[in-house]
Amino acid sequence: NNSIATKITGCPSIPLDISNIQSVRDVISEIKPDIIIHAGATKFVDLSEKYPMKTIYVDIVGSQNVPSVAIENNVEIVIGISTDKSTPPIRNIYGLTKATMERMFILMDGKHKTKFTAVRYGNVAWSTGSVLPIWETMHKETGKIGTTGPEMRRFFFTIQHAVDLVINSIENID
Repeated sequence: NNSIATKITGCPSIPLDISNIQSVRDVISEIKPDIIIHAGATKFVDLSEKYPMKTIYVDIVGSQNVPSVAIENNVEIVIGISTDKSTPPIRNIYGLTKATMERMFILMDGKHKTKFTAVRYGNVAWSTGSVLPIWETMHKETGKIGTTGPEMRRFFFTIQHAVDLVINSIENID
């Protein structure tokens, strides 16, 4: 595989349909990973609200498929990537699905040889879907940055902080 991700990480990049358990099985049985970092999700609140059934299918069924297949294949560690949108009070279907994934992973840990944990990110600065490019465009066009209100809070991670959080989880999972 000659993708940029493969060149940087040494890990293959293989497309799959996370909501299709056979697709997950095919990839995990081919790769035989020791660690799975599960970041698959719909990610966008507005699309999740418009298509809640698809969000549930991808974010919950997909998040059930990954650990099921990981257990079948004796994967050592599975880490779920979550979002600050899963913090109560949860205000959207995306946050609900990610909170469900977090809880599922936490409840599964200790029941199998495979170890489970989850990490929760805020806004990963300048990543796909980050609010920062949106705000940059707003500022260039209007000279202002729009928010959801004066009480709105955003939590930002650099990409390096996000990576470090996952590495720390791998190194400290018991």
